[in-house]
Amino acid sequence: MENRKGNDTMFKKNLMKAKMVQQGFSAKQVAEMMGCSLGSFYRKMNGDSEFTRDEIYRFCKGCGLSERELIYIFFGQDLRLSKEVTAQRCI
Repeated sequence: MENRKGNDTMFKKNLMKAKMVQQGFSAKQVAEMMGCSLGSFYRKMNGDSEFTRDEIYRFCKGCGLSERELIYIFFGQDLRLSKEVTAQRCI
């Protein structure tokens, strides 16, 4: 997952922030949930470094995200769209 400043990123920062607000979590609480420092969390949110698989898993579990939400927020792919595109390519 490319997540560096200046490059195209698939990570949906605003959707992650919306989920945090919806669940009532502060940045500090999410950093603790993910097992990283607050500074590291902010660097990851700003695209200066990447979230690890474990951090993504902990966030999704802590916020109760569905698999579809996880994939869309962290990898920028809408599963429904991906299936339709795949089906069209097979025809």
